[in-house]
Amino acid sequence: MAVTRPTMRQLSDERNRQARADMELAIAENRLTVRQMTSAERREADVHRAAHAEARAARAATRRG
Repeated sequence: MAVTRPTMRQLSDERNRQARADMELAIAENRLTVRQMTSAERREADVHRAAHAEARAARAATRRG
């Protein structure tokens, strides 16, 4: 008889479910605070994201030769 093992997707889904449950518990116990970014924080993050994208592109170009 064939043994049915969980697929990688099922294992991943279970890990994600557990991580979500842990996060919800941490929020409920006030060990984790979740908040929305302010517009100033979002602008700053966008600037950093653009700068890092340029740096990644430059590194990739030098690696290709």
